[in-house]
Amino acid sequence: MNGDGRALGGAANAMAGAVVLLVSVLVASGVVAPAAWAGTPTGEFARFAQCPRFRVGVNLCVYAETFGGEVSIGRRTVQIERPLVIQGGIVKNERTNAETFVGALNGATLSRVPQKVPGGLLGQPLYVSLELIPPADELIVSLADLENRQGAAFVLPARMHLEGSRLGGECYVGSITGPIVLHLTSGTTHPGPPNTPISGKVGRIGAKDDFELLEIVGNSLVDNTFSAPVATGCGGATLAPLVDPLVDRELGLPSADGHNTIIESNTVWAATTVGVIASEGK
Repeated sequence: MNGDGRALGGAANAMAGAVVLLVSVLVASGVVAPAAWAGTPTGEFARFAQCPRFRVGVNLCVYAETFGGEVSIGRRTVQIERPLVIQGGIVKNERTNAETFVGALNGATLSRVPQKVPGGLLGQPLYVSLELIPPADELIVSLADLENRQGAAFVLPARMHLEGSRLGGECYVGSITGPIVLHLTSGTTHPGPPNTPISGKVGRIGAKDDFELLEIVGNSLVDNTFSAPVATGCGGATLAPLVDPLVDRELGLPSADGHNTIIESNTVWAATTVGVIASEGK
């Protein structure tokens, strides 16, 4: 009975491995679409379910979660009280170490999580969320720069969505053609005055599953070099010419380089696509 069980288990594992190999070959050849074959990662790899792991060239999956911090723009400081997630894949050139980011399978590359703005707007509650400017591939993720404290670990071209009573659904600070660009670094910034340089840090680095999974816990990522433009679209097309200036006055917009700061506390997980795909057969 035990021998038969081991034999069946070995056969099942072999079959799972064969399926993974077959899927990889079919996807690489363009015979099937990746989304049609993608399974569900398990265990330590479960968080990488939206990694585009079957896309040709993608050899790393990344999942970064910001647990806290604050954003100061103009006259307001917003606490990051609800976790933010960046997820996707990385094409890493093994010869040059260049890293190219690929967005999440479901399109949720940057989670949309409204944060409450202290003081509200004109006596009413106000919420703000950060939205990635498409395409997602314009987002830059560099694990090497994160670990080396050089350059930017994350470069996010984004806009801020303001939500509140009578603001309508198209009230934004920043736009597709004129985004707010954040350069989040674990190193030291070089802002314009009156801001002064601030520094981030790299957290504790650990490896699991025979180095197929890496986690960097307790990072501090910072940027105080970005600018924020005026608000647009607030109150709808008809009222925007009247409401936009009110929003700008309340929030202190536009706000130039040297007057804004973002500080994030986060953890980054990275895994090889080989490890993620293998976990789907367990």
